[in-house]
Amino acid sequence: MILFLTARGHQVTVGTLVADALGVPIPKTMALSYDAMLRAQRVPAATVIFTDIERLSPFELLLASDVFRSLRSAGLRCLNDPAVVPTRYELLRKLRRAGINPFGIYRAEDEPQPERFPVFVRNDNDHNSAVSDLIQTQEELDAFLAEGVRAGRPRRGLVVIEFCGEPAGDGLWRKFGSFHIGGHVYLDHHITEPHWMVKYGRGGARPPEWLARDENRRVLANECPEVIGEAFRIAGIDYGRADHATVAGRPVIYEINTNPSIWLPKAQSWPIRDETLAVGRRRMAEAFWAIDSGDGTPIPWEPTERVRLHRDALTDKDWSPPRP
Repeated sequence: MILFLTARGHQVTVGTLVADALGVPIPKTMALSYDAMLRAQRVPAATVIFTDIERLSPFELLLASDVFRSLRSAGLRCLNDPAVVPTRYELLRKLRRAGINPFGIYRAEDEPQPERFPVFVRNDNDHNSAVSDLIQTQEELDAFLAEGVRAGRPRRGLVVIEFCGEPAGDGLWRKFGSFHIGGHVYLDHHITEPHWMVKYGRGGARPPEWLARDENRRVLANECPEVIGEAFRIAGIDYGRADHATVAGRPVIYEINTNPSIWLPKAQSWPIRDETLAVGRRRMAEAFWAIDSGDGTPIPWEPTERVRLHRDALTDKDWSPPRP
């Protein structure tokens, strides 16, 4: 059995797995929020995958780290140690120091002065699109951040990233997604958009067939750059998806998502993409079977004192909200 722990409201990303709708057989899968896990007296015997670690507050991160160690002490296999997995800021700094990435990242609250432009601004703790377009100069960056404060957007939690990308051809930009599941690293897919911020795919427009064939060739041969596995090792991430691209002939890594969306299979604009994505689903299923453990039998677990105190606070019947 596989058990995913997610941030509140983010279980939909693994809904395809929980519904056993991947299109190929996988182990029985469940998902719980961290809130539900903290209240639970028993936990199903399973391989437990901790996700959404970047979305947790500092105190929630402490609790999740305690839960990780408690479940591991109870004999469960646990992936993604919350005490180890870095935020986007930490990860990209590590990859820059390791010589994998050529671009820098800065905290917006540190009054950053990037080494090179253009740059863009995004949140450090989510996987949404950037909050700015490309910013060309230091003066534009200072003005953008100052205007954000005036509009009520705190600088804390924002990061400034040096832009690093190039179009793939035919006016399209492309990035790849590679998964790491308990030691199995494989190239899964690409997505394309007519904009430098490649996020959700091109939508209803049909990309050229040559791109679909190129993706197929790469995926079937599992042409996952070696540095992708190295990035997962540096990050200490046992389960997740790396988003990466090729720029000036070298692979660059933009982020690693510990709770990537796994969508229901659907017909693609080019039939060859159906074949490509089917290969990815088979590899995913094989990786899940390889890490599968436990039969789901509820077993007790011993929470830390910090978790017990938090649980008591959540269930304190003597507490009531103040009256107006």
